[in-house]
Amino acid sequence: MTRFCIESIRRNNMPSSYEIIVVDNASTDGSLEWLEQQRDVILISNSENRGFPHGCNQGIEAADPLADIMLLNNDTILFPNSLFWLRMGLYEEENTGAAGCVTNYASNGQVISEKFSTIQEYEKYAVKNNVLQDNPYETKFYLVGFAMLVRREAMDEIGGLDLRYSPGQFEDCDLGVNLCRRGWRNILCHNSFIYHFGGGAGQNRQVWQDIYQKNREKFKDKWAFDITFYSHARNDIVHMLDSEEGRAIHVLEVGCGLGATLARIQYMYPDAHVYGMELVPEVAAIGGSIFNIVQGDVGKSSVPFGNIRFDYIILADVLEYLCEPERIVRNLAEHLKEGGAFLCCVPNLMSLSVLYPLLQGRFEHVGTGMPGREPFRFFTLDSIRSLFSKCGFYMEKLQYLGNKDEWGQEETQCLEGILRIPGCAEKEQFLAHRYLFRARRGMQQADGDKT
Repeated sequence: MTRFCIESIRRNNMPSSYEIIVVDNASTDGSLEWLEQQRDVILISNSENRGFPHGCNQGIEAADPLADIMLLNNDTILFPNSLFWLRMGLYEEENTGAAGCVTNYASNGQVISEKFSTIQEYEKYAVKNNVLQDNPYETKFYLVGFAMLVRREAMDEIGGLDLRYSPGQFEDCDLGVNLCRRGWRNILCHNSFIYHFGGGAGQNRQVWQDIYQKNREKFKDKWAFDITFYSHARNDIVHMLDSEEGRAIHVLEVGCGLGATLARIQYMYPDAHVYGMELVPEVAAIGGSIFNIVQGDVGKSSVPFGNIRFDYIILADVLEYLCEPERIVRNLAEHLKEGGAFLCCVPNLMSLSVLYPLLQGRFEHVGTGMPGREPFRFFTLDSIRSLFSKCGFYMEKLQYLGNKDEWGQEETQCLEGILRIPGCAEKEQFLAHRYLFRARRGMQQADGDKT
């Protein structure tokens, strides 16, 4: 893999445009011997595995002090213009600190939807993808560290990767948040594709899972929030938007976290104006460094954006945490434009995942698992419809979210028994974990899209 990676760098970039620094963390598979024969490679050979963050810092220190830094895993393959468009993205705006690519294997919303069987097919995809695009950049609050181009000025300001995360995991999250905190942007370049083998061939899976949990706690201790909860874009919510492309829509998200969903909306609707309210001060401070996000409790304070009227107000897994959801929906409705809509997601109290344990004497809380909080309210389809109806809204589009194939024999038998009760609700209401819906003023009712 190391050979494939280095050869792809050579094949797709002018020799004068880069220098290759390889940090070998005590490999034992013949890589070191091959690397020692490469005249264009600056080699740092460690006698022991010092971990990913430390190895990266060694490479950064050995690099040309005026050069930008490309952190690149050895299990990657660059294609034509992969690096070129990362560089173009990095210098699109003066405050861009890091640029990342799309790929076939990663987290953080960086994976393309297309699936191919061979590397050759991915190369054909890259040739078509790695071109000039009208709107290629999406704001991120961190970039997955397998392939990331960092502006030298920003890296010097950060001082390298935080060694507390050795041997690895969450050091890339930490770097991204640190950049945001200092006013730098992280961008995902959709017109740069890099292939990533990933997965480590399944080796030491349990060890890495344990390290993941430990480093997750280290991140929480350092930054006072859990980034795994606050940094994911809600694509299901984004797909509920029904505005035409090119419209300058105004969107408010209550409980927006770092603003990942707002960032996705901004990417899909470049002329959109996005705003957010977030309860947790530390999260709002990081998100507010990039977007118009303020810290606030929607249950106790008014919307702090003046006389702006919104096309959409997002309440994604928020209503269950409010003491007075009806009052708050009424208050928020005053900030909607004529024809504006709420985009909501609400957990279902009638889900079999709740009822089956309840019938056994165990009550499992429904909700999103918001750190440090438990839900105040519990909803069924009827009660959530009733709430919005009282506020003068109807469910224009409704989706039942759940996996019909996840239940075992005992749960299935339990549900069959429940459905024999006279006057029982429809089966789909027991299979839905959550309800996703768009609500507008009026009295119509949607039949729903049971997915």
